[in-house]
Amino acid sequence: MRVFFVDDSGQRKLVTGQKTWFCFGAVSVDASHVSELGHRLAHLKKQWGLAPLPDDEVKFNQIGRPHDTSRKPNPLVRLGYDQAKRTEFGLAALESLSKVKSAKVFGVGVDLTSLGINETAPNWAWKLLTERFEYSMNDEEDKCALAICDQEDVDDEAMREALLHGTEFTELPSFPEPVMFVPSHLSSGVQFADLVAGAFGRWWNHRDDGYLRVLEPVLHRDAAGQWEGIGVKSFRHNDYPSL
Repeated sequence: MRVFFVDDSGQRKLVTGQKTWFCFGAVSVDASHVSELGHRLAHLKKQWGLAPLPDDEVKFNQIGRPHDTSRKPNPLVRLGYDQAKRTEFGLAALESLSKVKSAKVFGVGVDLTSLGINETAPNWAWKLLTERFEYSMNDEEDKCALAICDQEDVDDEAMREALLHGTEFTELPSFPEPVMFVPSHLSSGVQFADLVAGAFGRWWNHRDDGYLRVLEPVLHRDAAGQWEGIGVKSFRHNDYPSL
């Protein structure tokens, strides 16, 4: 059985002066390796001095955000880490994820400027992401999978329905249960997915491929080794980093 952890990055709607790409990032592991994600996150927090703060979750936006407030806690800033040190932390976290033997990483980016008036970024991104999940299950002997996502509230119901009924192009028989939503601070897998989504967001919104280079070994690929359009999908333009 495979477990897919999902989180998002970027604006859901086009706002003048704001980011123009919405992203989903995901990490898939064999069910037998889910506990390893927890062990790796715990080790990372201990190594970086976060262990005394067990309720603080790891989030990609803590890397670039230089503030620590009650509304938006940032334990990295609280510990006195400057931007260079916070970047080092993010790279170390993704490096740890890449060491999980069964890990596969997925990403979908939707260019908000390309959407029609009745189209939404989460709808397109979720369709494209779950199709990639299903295609990846062709490599598995056990054709059973579970998707776990950070709580979204606004799009929860639509995402549940989409996973149950498939897309216009692809049925999703490997997912017998609808997507499950959990608070991200309770799930190590979702916290790693947040870091993955942030890594893709750094590429599509800032042209920074440094974080994706760390994940390059675990990007999901086809039998020919291709990841563009396979584990990673750019919509509606072919916009991929040169890794």
